[in-house]
Amino acid sequence: MCKKLVLVRHGDAEARGPQGDISRRLTKDGLTRLKAAYPAAFAQIKGEDDLVLWSSPATRALETAGVVADSLGLSRDDIEEHQCLYEQDSLAFRDELDEATANTVVAVGHVPFMARMASALTGEEQSFPKGTVLALDVSNVESEPAKVLWSVVP
Repeated sequence: MCKKLVLVRHGDAEARGPQGDISRRLTKDGLTRLKAAYPAAFAQIKGEDDLVLWSSPATRALETAGVVADSLGLSRDDIEEHQCLYEQDSLAFRDELDEATANTVVAVGHVPFMARMASALTGEEQSFPKGTVLALDVSNVESEPAKVLWSVVP
């Protein structure tokens, strides 16, 4: 399992349209806010060699993950889609985390999943407004709650 988990909620998205939920894009303002906030938000882990970037396959999450990738100096081709993040499947996500070999996993997804996962890991209620980044030390999560390292709300 990874030692550091960074949970990210996608930015402000457009309303549901005829193409369905999965195709919703970020709003122009939502994208602008992420581009302004994320370089500083991810500066603490930029340059880490042993890092993976996971995203829900929803368009708004992939667009958010693209801004994260840019902020980390990664290629957008490095984004790994994980269906469990869209389906908000906690058991599948925990299984995939257990199998992760990277020290740091950055996961971009949705609420209520991100808030539930953060609360379950830390043992404390966690709020997740749009665009939130919450970094957790999960290195000892089998024996103690995860520790919040930092958080940013754009």
